[in-house]
Amino acid sequence: MGSIDVDSGLLPTTHPLKIFDACRKKDKFVYACAPMVRYSKLAFRQTVHHYGVDLCWTPMILAKEFNRNSFARDSDLTVGTNGPQPTTILQFGANDPTELARASSLAIPYVNGVDLNCGCPQSWACAETLGAALMNQRELVRDMVVETRGRLASEGWAVGKDKDMENPKGRSVSVKIRVHDDLRYDNSL
Repeated sequence: MGSIDVDSGLLPTTHPLKIFDACRKKDKFVYACAPMVRYSKLAFRQTVHHYGVDLCWTPMILAKEFNRNSFARDSDLTVGTNGPQPTTILQFGANDPTELARASSLAIPYVNGVDLNCGCPQSWACAETLGAALMNQRELVRDMVVETRGRLASEGWAVGKDKDMENPKGRSVSVKIRVHDDLRYDNSL
């Protein structure tokens, strides 16, 4: 993951919410490729994009490791350097506002948005207060989103209201949640 020259045309410019608006206007579905462990790497994202997928997620990348290790950044987040790229949301596993904001800052030039994973049910993730364990941590999730949006905005990224969808530096900050079998538990977020 080297530096991207803003004038090179490699900077992602499609805001993810624009895809939803465009599909709604055409009365068609948004085809999305959800994050899949070990499968949502670049080659797979490019393949599903070729077959009509509108929006792709990366596999969950641990924000703490992404921040601390350039090898992790280079191997976990791969992006293409030619041709049309799939609109991509980088999914982070995080439990600390500063870690998520910093990782998002490092990644945002290469993706269309960042997403906090509050859905992974794997026991190792829950033991680290990652993924689905965050479903019961409303204030922490809020703090992570607020700090991430604030940091990205302070660095010149457009992460605000509808007008930012038209900005070439417009990016989304989102949260993936888990829908429980008993919907009474979904009021946690």
